Amino acid sequence: MIKLRCDDGLILEFDDIRLQETIHQGFLFNILGFKKEGSNLYKLPGSVSAAQINQVKLYLDDYIKQGLLDEVEIEDSCQKILDQAEERRTEIIGNQEEAMHLKKLINSGSESIPDLQIPRLRDDVELKWYQKLSVLHTLCIGNSANFSVPGSGKTWMAYSSFFKMKDEQDIVDKLLIIGPKVAYTAWVKEYEKMTGEMPEMLRIAGDRSRRQQIFSNATELVSSPEIFFINYAMLSRELSNIIELLQKYRFLVIADESHHFKNIKSDRAQAIARITEHCTRKMILTGTMMPKELLDIYTQFDFLTTEQAILPNIDRFKMLYRNDDPGSNRTLSELLNPFFFRVSKSRLNLPPQTFNPPTVIEMYPIQRRIYDVVANVVKRLDQQYRKDLVALNQWRRRALVFLIEAATDPSLLPHRNQFGLAITDETDDLDMLLADYENIETENPPRKLAKTIELTEQTLQNNEKVVIWCSFIKTIKKLEGLFADKDIQTRTIWGEVPADEEEDEDDNRPKRIDEWRESGDINVLIANPATLAESVSLHQECHHAIYVDRTFNGGHYMQSLERIHRVGLVPDTVTKYDIIQAELSIDQIISERLEFKRENMNRFLESADLAVMRFQDEANAANFANPIGEDRELDSDFAATMEHVKKNVPNI
Repeated sequence: MIKLRCDDGLILEFDDIRLQETIHQGFLFNILGFKKEGSNLYKLPGSVSAAQINQVKLYLDDYIKQGLLDEVEIEDSCQKILDQAEERRTEIIGNQEEAMHLKKLINSGSESIPDLQIPRLRDDVELKWYQKLSVLHTLCIGNSANFSVPGSGKTWMAYSSFFKMKDEQDIVDKLLIIGPKVAYTAWVKEYEKMTGEMPEMLRIAGDRSRRQQIFSNATELVSSPEIFFINYAMLSRELSNIIELLQKYRFLVIADESHHFKNIKSDRAQAIARITEHCTRKMILTGTMMPKELLDIYTQFDFLTTEQAILPNIDRFKMLYRNDDPGSNRTLSELLNPFFFRVSKSRLNLPPQTFNPPTVIEMYPIQRRIYDVVANVVKRLDQQYRKDLVALNQWRRRALVFLIEAATDPSLLPHRNQFGLAITDETDDLDMLLADYENIETENPPRKLAKTIELTEQTLQNNEKVVIWCSFIKTIKKLEGLFADKDIQTRTIWGEVPADEEEDEDDNRPKRIDEWRESGDINVLIANPATLAESVSLHQECHHAIYVDRTFNGGHYMQSLERIHRVGLVPDTVTKYDIIQAELSIDQIISERLEFKRENMNRFLESADLAVMRFQDEANAANFANPIGEDRELDSDFAATMEHVKKNVPNI
């Protein structure tokens, strides 16, 4: 006989010695976390949930059906937990039906939305109708996902849900926000914009002793802060303290930019899984819920729905929902549909974006010669690498970067950068051409950079601000120097600039952005899209973006577009984009490929359902220095580039 009972933890007591076999101990000990308390007793310490009981029971049932284990007896202490969970599950089913009704109202317009008053809001601000609908959905379903497009105001929706839960419903006491480090400033600023007050927010950061002091104060003092913020990397290190904090108070826990823990094998995903049972309410936010595999969905929704046992365990999930099964996507979407809400870009009713015709620049003579040599090197080495597929793909990524550098500024080519090697590490063909290129007066500054300054000055003459996007750090620094020569102050952002005041109190990204925002003398911000892909809004101060160059990375490009085109724009605002291209170069191919990717993503984000999209997700850290984005796009991007080389570049 095998018995399951609850006594200061989940107890598995058995006479069947087969449970002592390595296969069972491996699963129960290593996967579920049981400890051996005796030869015939295993214990899972801590509070017990229905999900844990069901997980053990489900595992045992598989072997019982095969006659490989004895029957399992669920004692009253465990059955009571299961019965309570079933009652909640019945209630949740009713909530799911109401949640689906609310979701459908998105197609009915503002007139159909029930009146909703949000506590704490300033008298002169109000949620948009679709934002109110999101809050109603959250309050209905309890644990919710918000997959609204970037720029739709997810932070406002999340805060409003918290205000309702705490101030009116008395469901929660406090708010814990888990997110990337760069998100902290945005959460502080948006609270102030909504309420007119600074939040009682404490960031869990600093050295070990300071963090321990934070937790000591938070758990011992009645007057502890209302809101806590911790970044994903720190969560893993402070897991036990976070769990203790969650057990002390009733928390709404918000996982911001939740795609950061989609990898089930990551420390982040494992840490999130550990805290889920200790949260009173849960919410996940991400602007581009674009899973490349069905498995990418699992960790995020398992965090939300563990108590309701909506999803099976990971092994069964893989069996039930396969990427090669067209019906799996539809079935999974239907299962999870009640739990997520999405506002598409078309619902925002923003003033249109103005994409000026590309500014096409003729290359300087030596630059054109360098570009042609680089293109021929790419052709030749591509043939040499074909015997090794891994090396071939690595080479093709570098090759695309070399062509972009040659089209932008050939002086970039001899230098290694965040994308990898310099072309001179690959071949000696260009040594003479590149040796002194930067000192050739007739070709410097590069025409792209000169045109960037010209377009910027036109906007500055109208007392407006500009954001300039560059892929290469050397280009950012060179532009900074060229503007300084004209007595034009700039602020620059790239990966090496400290992320926040924790890294450097005197100089960091938020401080540089604030200086650009607030100073009438600093009107030019120069950045690369990878660094400002998340949690940064520039739309209140800036309505003009200039692209010195672009890569094939669709996620970074589309995120950069949204930095200045978001909820909160005045209706007649003109948001314009200037894209500078070198004539007859890879720039035109990038433009075509990015437009193709943009159309694909827009179709995805307009969908009301979950779907798998084999496309670069927002600010995926693993692809930070990937000029392609999604690996599966490499072949198409490179093939299109080779067609350009064949058509426009003479053989040398």
